[in-house]
Amino acid sequence: MPMQLSYFLYRCLIIIPVLAAILCTSCTTTGPAVEVVSDKEQVVEELEEDKQSKVKEAISKQEKKQKNASVPSSLQQAPSLSAREYIKKYAREDPTQGKYTLGPDDVISIRVYNNQDLSNESITVSGDGKIKLPLLGSIEVTGLTPPEVEDLITRKLVQNKYLNDPQISVQIQKYQSKEILVLGTVKNPGTYTLKGAESVLDLISRAGGIDFSTGGQNLTLVRTENSPEKGNHKVAIKINLNKLLDGKQQYADLLLQNKDIIYVPAAEKYTIMGEVEDPGDYTIDNGGISIVQAVGKAGGYTRIAAPNRTKIIRSTSDNRKVIQVDMNVLTEQSNYKDMVQIKPNDIIIVPESYF
Repeated sequence: MPMQLSYFLYRCLIIIPVLAAILCTSCTTTGPAVEVVSDKEQVVEELEEDKQSKVKEAISKQEKKQKNASVPSSLQQAPSLSAREYIKKYAREDPTQGKYTLGPDDVISIRVYNNQDLSNESITVSGDGKIKLPLLGSIEVTGLTPPEVEDLITRKLVQNKYLNDPQISVQIQKYQSKEILVLGTVKNPGTYTLKGAESVLDLISRAGGIDFSTGGQNLTLVRTENSPEKGNHKVAIKINLNKLLDGKQQYADLLLQNKDIIYVPAAEKYTIMGEVEDPGDYTIDNGGISIVQAVGKAGGYTRIAAPNRTKIIRSTSDNRKVIQVDMNVLTEQSNYKDMVQIKPNDIIIVPESYF
C-alpha cells in the first residue's frame, strides 16, 4: 500500500470518531430540564400567529375562573380533617345519634288516646325550645326525640295524677329547626331544612345531585364542634366523592347537624394546547398528574411537535409565571418524570417544531 494512502486512512481513523462525537454532542439537549422563564409575553409571541389568540383567550379564561372561585370564608379558616380523622377525633356516644331531635320552629302533633282535650294536631316549638300543654303548662323539648317527648309527657301526667295510664303519640308535622347550606357545583345550591336524620348523600340528592360537567371529585363538610380546649370552632371534613358514591367509603356518609355547610368545589382542571393529538381541558385526578402524564392523556405529540420547548403558563392570585420544560430530558431520565406536577388552571403549550 502506498505510504500516502496509508497516511490518509490513518488520519480518517482519528478524525471520524472526533467528528461523530461532536455531532452527537450537538444533538444532545443541554441545560436544565426545567426552568422558569422571566419573559412572559415572549412565550405567546413565539407561537404561530393563528395560535396566539387562542392562548390569550385560554389565559383570560383561567384567570377569570380563578378570580371568581367562590370558597366559603368558614372553609378557608377551618382546619382540615379526613372523614376518618374526624370520626376518630369527634365521634362520641350519643343516644340520639341517627335520630331527629326537636328544636325551635318544629311543628309537632300530640295525641292522647281517648282524651281530645289534651290532644293537639299542631304545636310549634317556641324560640326558647318549649311547648305549652293543657294542665302541664310549658315543657322543654329542645334536644329530645319524639319518643322522648312521649315519655316526658306520660311521666308528668302520671306524677300529677291527671291520668293513670296515658297512651301518647308524638309526631313531627313540619321540620323547621335545622338548616343545611349546600354550595358549589350541585344542580340546586341553597338552604335546605333537615327532614329527620339525613346524611351527606341525602342532601346532595335533594339538591339535585352533582353537576359533573363542572363538579369536582371532592366534597367538604364544614361543621361547628365544641371542645374544652377550643370552645366552639369549625372543622372542614374532606370527603372523596368518587369513593363515597361507589360505596367504598360508606363511613364518610356522615349524618348532618344543624348549620352544617356542604361545599362541592369545581373540578380542578388544566388546559393543554398546541401540538398534541387531543388538545383541550382535562381534570386533575385526586392522585395528581405530572406533565408527562398530562401529555399522554392528551394523546401524545403530533409529528411536528417540539417537546423540548414545552411551556407551562401558571397563574396565581398575584402573579403569572412561565415554566419551560424540555420534555426530551424528562422522558429520557425516569427520575425526572414526576418532577413537574400540574396545578389547577395550568396551561400547557406544546409548540410546533422549527423544522
